[in-house]
Formats: sequence, C-alpha cells, structure tokens
Amino acid sequence: MNQLSKMKTAGGVALLGGLMIVLSPLAYGLYGGAAFVAYILGLAGLLVAAKAIWWPASYDYLLLVGTGALMIVAAFATGGATLWVHLAGGGAILGAGLWRRLLTEPAGSARTSPS
Repeated sequence: MNQLSKMKTAGGVALLGGLMIVLSPLAYGLYGGAAFVAYILGLAGLLVAAKAIWWPASYDYLLLVGTGALMIVAAFATGGATLWVHLAGGGAILGAGLWRRLLTEPAGSARTSPS
C-alpha cells in the first residue's frame, strides 16, 4: 500500500482550504467585490499549496502561513456571508504551514526547545 508523506498531506489540506475559498462565492451566489476577493485569495492559496506539493522547498511553510494569515484578515475585512468559510479555509492553509514547519524542524533544536 502506498502511503502519502506528511508533507504532501499538509499540502493537500492547504489545497482543500484554497478550493473551499474559491468555491464559496459560487455556493452562496455572491458577485461583485467580495466574490472577486474570494477568487483572488482562493487562487493564491491553490497556487501556494500546489507549489508546496509538487515543488517542495524549505521556505514553503512561510508562504503557507502568510497566505493563510492574509485570508483570515481578509475574511474579517470583507465580512458578509463568506466569513466563516474564509476563516476555515484560511485556518486550513495557516495550519498546514505550521504543520510543515514542525515537520521540517529537527527535534531538540534550540529554536523549538521549551527552555
């Protein structure tokens, strides 16, 4: 049985978060500025997640965390019907970035030790 790596799983979670944000205006029947923001942010999330899956690099966690944080801030800025969908999608991307950071950091490093 072929097992997925944890890095690719984190990228897949981010991919689902971006897809959720791209499809949210279609599900709610929105148009105009809020829909445009959702499409742009969702496509940015999809591109960053796809890059993290197919062309991994050591700085991918920064891209994922930054994109997820931007989506969470934009969720409150646009508000409206898609607020909770944007929060969930942005949280998935942000969480995937933090997960990748924990996976790439060696255990016992001075940056991650409690002392």
